[in-house]
Amino acid sequence: MYESYYQLPIKPFSLLPDPDFLYLGPKHKMALSLLEYGLLNQAGFIIITGEPGTGKTTLLHKIVQESKTQFTIGIVSNTHDALGSLMPWILMAFGEDGKGGDPIELSQRFTAFLVKEETRQHRVLLVVDEAQNLTPSMLEELRLLSNTNSGKKQVIQIILSGQPGLRSLLQRPDLTQFAQRVAVDYSLEPMSEDDTLAYIRHRIQIAGGAHPIFTEQACRLMFHLTGGTPRLINQVADTALAYGFAEQQPWVTASLLGQAAQDREKGGILPLAERKDVFLRSPQQESDEQREIEAFGKAHRTPTQSNATGACDIQSEERYERGLALKKAGMFKPAI
Repeated sequence: MYESYYQLPIKPFSLLPDPDFLYLGPKHKMALSLLEYGLLNQAGFIIITGEPGTGKTTLLHKIVQESKTQFTIGIVSNTHDALGSLMPWILMAFGEDGKGGDPIELSQRFTAFLVKEETRQHRVLLVVDEAQNLTPSMLEELRLLSNTNSGKKQVIQIILSGQPGLRSLLQRPDLTQFAQRVAVDYSLEPMSEDDTLAYIRHRIQIAGGAHPIFTEQACRLMFHLTGGTPRLINQVADTALAYGFAEQQPWVTASLLGQAAQDREKGGILPLAERKDVFLRSPQQESDEQREIEAFGKAHRTPTQSNATGACDIQSEERYERGLALKKAGMFKPAI
């Protein structure tokens, strides 16, 4: 809806865990580095935990994207205690037959699969998302699965991602043997205020935006509203852009963002900051924001200006044909 008005080829704040939009601030960069380190050093178990919405699944998609050429990858994403045994779901995650058969037969099928992959010189990676829902018996299954690793070579590596409850689960005395096999673990925290600002501008840029759109004051208010949680930022930012389009505002200011957030908050579902003083701004902050908007206006054409003077030029036949040629050549980002 607002994309054409703000000259954005795609939505910048989708809730889908798209690795192309991953912002590598210090915390997410460390998490990705540890995931890469664990895979490179053939860690048996790698654990990443964090509160909901902190970006764990996006990191998993990124590491899967990076590892496709080196690993045969299986992903189990819908875990809950009603699953019973994990083995049928693990087999199906790798495209193997997980139906029928007793536990011994299913285990033999998976062992045969691992032998086949080792013969093909393929490493095997199992990714389990929402792992806080696993039961102790399921974790014991995974521990026994890792026993197929022998000698100096890891036949299978396992990444578990989940909410903080996973960390609490692994601290149980009856799971000591499992915990001792965890070679790499990291707790992902929400972003800082400066990273929130950089995150918003990063996503605008990746979506093809020619200028930041959100003022610095709006970004800093966003941090105080969301605590730096990426999923909440995406929801509020998407709503703010819709409000900006509805009011034909070229920039998302702190007041516009606050209006959008307060309207969302009235529904009682979105868990934003309860402190109402976060919406209060000093005269100095308002003055700083106004100067920033004036500087934006000099450096960039606003959506209104572009639509009035450059819409025909932007969508000219020459640019269109060049975009099609780049798309056919597989050069999607330049095409956009």
